Amino acid sequence: MKFAASRCLIAFWLLAASACQVQYVSNYDPETDQNVTALQKKVSTHLIGLRGQQPPDCFYANHEAFYNDALSDAQVILTRAQAINADGLNALTVRQMQLTSDSLNELRDLHRTVSNENLCISDESLIDLNTLFNAQFESILAFEIAKKRTLSEAEPIKEQP
Repeated sequence: MKFAASRCLIAFWLLAASACQVQYVSNYDPETDQNVTALQKKVSTHLIGLRGQQPPDCFYANHEAFYNDALSDAQVILTRAQAINADGLNALTVRQMQLTSDSLNELRDLHRTVSNENLCISDESLIDLNTLFNAQFESILAFEIAKKRTLSEAEPIKEQP
């Protein structure tokens, strides 16, 4: 009798546990998606626009408003990501946005330094910087979009030959 009761109890707990859904990341946030996309466009437009500029047009002082605006946008996105992270499920997005903010600060510092030497950031460097920023933004967006997918929508993993 005790054996049957314990089997029923085990079966009940297994059934209850299988009905629980575990969530490892936060839900998709369309505002984060839209704001990161807008910031990516702003940064890319800025870096492409700097190509071919000559002194003094390329100097930091002529582009300071961009940095203030972009850093403000990044802070808004980071603050939202941190608010969503109350349960710890948005930590990766928070970290990615912290790194993106750091990268924007480093770009601003580079631009200041080069301008102080009466030089422009080289076109080759601008192309590389744009590629690196696009990779950061793509990573954030890919993760955010992946959050949107449900298990039933997920494509099966295809084996490589």
